[in-house]
Amino acid sequence: EYYNGEIKQVCYGDHSRTSMLHVPDDEVPTFYNALLQFLKYVYHPDNLIQLKIEPGSIVAIDNHRIFHGRTAYDNSSGNRRLLESGLLDWEEATSCMRILERDLNMNYLTPSL
Repeated sequence: EYYNGEIKQVCYGDHSRTSMLHVPDDEVPTFYNALLQFLKYVYHPDNLIQLKIEPGSIVAIDNHRIFHGRTAYDNSSGNRRLLESGLLDWEEATSCMRILERDLNMNYLTPSL
């Protein structure tokens, strides 16, 4: 997505990428070369932060500001993982926080949109 000629947002997911390309046949090699360069940049160690999430942890990610994913994990016997995900509308969340701040006479500097 572009804004004033600058890249505003990139949406990408290996797991949801389709095999159907909306690219003219003669541009397919260029597309895949560009994708390869993009992925080299994304997965370069200087651009990664890796952490092990401990049991009971919650991680909140703004999908419009950060790429996120996971690496492989040990799925051997006795090594269970349970991951739950949910979506939260940021405008709704900040509205609720501002109402709570007002009603409880608190100020946690909820960001304005």
